[in-house]
Amino acid sequence: MTAQGGEGQGVESVVGQVEAALRGEGIDAGIVQPDAGRPHEALELRSIERFGLLGHALELAGASGVTVSIETSRVPLIAGVRDLAAMGMIPAGSFADRKFCERAVAVDDGVDPLLVDLLADAQTSGGLLISVAGPAGDELHAALERRGVPHHEIGRVAEPGPGRIRVAP
Repeated sequence: MTAQGGEGQGVESVVGQVEAALRGEGIDAGIVQPDAGRPHEALELRSIERFGLLGHALELAGASGVTVSIETSRVPLIAGVRDLAAMGMIPAGSFADRKFCERAVAVDDGVDPLLVDLLADAQTSGGLLISVAGPAGDELHAALERRGVPHHEIGRVAEPGPGRIRVAP
């Protein structure tokens, strides 16, 4: 699912959509929150399926003409998944997704390559990537908190550009 908040659509309405999706699927959402002062006004919801978080973040970055920075230390992982990946239990589709994204992904020093593999994991199903502008991001975060909806701020939308991803520790 890809949904775009329409003009005049209130944060509370979007939160209702997010809440229904999250609670209905029992999933977490990562909030990618814009840097203060950036004029990116769109709210975008992306279901993280088949292309992994990295692929969907790249799609969002390319469509919006921005750089998306993902902080690996803030990305929640399912218990035990890191151990499985360390044993080589990563599907071929995940490597294909990572290879596709490499053209536009910069990985900072200190980032465990295994985490980059997991960001491209093709097995993801049902998580949401949410991108929302400045103050609306704060409102959305507060509304999700009030409702007890699990969510994580995992990065930021940064400078305008050709649509790239920065993976940080």
